[in-house]
Order: sequence, then C-alpha cells, then structure tokens
Amino acid sequence: MRRAAGWLLPVGAAALVVAVATALLRLPWLEDAIEAMFDSGSFAGAAVAIDGDTLDVGGRRVRLAGSDAPELAQSCADAAGLSRPCGRQVRAALADFIGADVVTCRPAGRDRFDRVLAACAVRGRDLSAWLVSGGLAVAYAGPGGDPFRAAAAVARAAGTGLWAGGFDRPETWRRRRDP
Repeated sequence: MRRAAGWLLPVGAAALVVAVATALLRLPWLEDAIEAMFDSGSFAGAAVAIDGDTLDVGGRRVRLAGSDAPELAQSCADAAGLSRPCGRQVRAALADFIGADVVTCRPAGRDRFDRVLAACAVRGRDLSAWLVSGGLAVAYAGPGGDPFRAAAAVARAAGTGLWAGGFDRPETWRRRRDP
C-alpha cells in the first residue's frame, strides 16, 4: 500500500499540471498576452479605466485610438430627456467589460497630452470597436476614427447607448469647457 501511494502523488500532480496548462491554453487573453511578448512594440497587462477612452495598462497611460468617449464630468440626456452622468457610466461599462482580464495594446504614437495612443484589445476584442458599436463612444473626428465610422453609423441609426438620448459630442463638450 505504501508503495502505491509513493507513485500516486507525482502522477496526480503531473495530471493536475497538464489539466491547468490545457485550460490556460484555451483562454483567449493568454494568446493575446503571449503575442504581445513577442511583438516588440506591443504591451499587455492589467488595466484600470481612467475614463471612457483612457486606460492605465500596467502603469502606462493609454488613450484608445479611434474612439472618443464622453468626458468623465460630462452629462447626457437619456431617452426620457433626463440628465445622466454618461461620462462616469461609460467608464464603468468599460471597466466591467475589461474585468480582470489582460489588455493587449499596440502603440500607434502619442496624443497631444503625451499619452500612448494605441489599439487595445481584451479577449481578442478591440476596445474602441466595442465602445463605438455599443454607442458608448463616437468615432474619433480625425483620421484615426475612420475604421469605426460604419459602426458609429449603425449605433446611431439603432439609437444605441448615447444615441438613445441627447449628448454633445465629446470634442464639442471639451471646446465649451476649455475655450
């Protein structure tokens, strides 16, 4: 009996390692993180939503390329015309969508505030595309927003998210606040 127990523990431990490794290999975030390690310009890490289009990814301030979300202090009207804190709501939705998963970013330059401008994804899903298609952000007014214009038009036509009520485009809201 003692002899059987002597080999059972190492076999059980090896089976557990194989089961955990197999489970990890099926997780999409792991594939993104591994890809980021080998792409010298990319980086990945845990993320905190600073506002609707800005993240802290592993200590780096990152502005999501191509989308423009309401500013944190911005309010919007809902379908009934009532004011709601849409800037805070979009940040909360982005934080919930990311959860505890790894965010992978591919830098595309820097913005005027010297933040890293990047295309970022979680679980293989581009965050700007998710925001714009859900009506939580608009396509950026500059050339960086081009890939998201069709998704923005669909969200607007469907009255999704911000488009369900009234709101100032984030760029317009910023201009009014900081002339």
